[in-house]
Amino acid sequence: MARVQETTTLPGKSADAAYGAAESVLSAAGYQLTKRRPIAWLLLAHRQQAGGSIEVSFTARPGPAAAVTLSLSSEELDEGGLKSEALHLLEELAK
Repeated sequence: MARVQETTTLPGKSADAAYGAAESVLSAAGYQLTKRRPIAWLLLAHRQQAGGSIEVSFTARPGPAAAVTLSLSSEELDEGGLKSEALHLLEELAK
């Protein structure tokens, strides 16, 4: 099983705004949101694709700039593929 975790800050975004952006970004990327916990700024999502499935967890923490963490895991995909996906999702979140 491959796993990657990426953490960054989103200047100018609150934890609430980061959470809302994550809902939109993950849905637009084809992920099915399986658990939403807005009070804790937590999302769990799943996507099935040709190469296998990807599980994602998103968390945000409040501060002057929201700190966000994306964790991705897959039984079939390698770390390189997961890292690329995580960086793409973080890039979309920063917009």
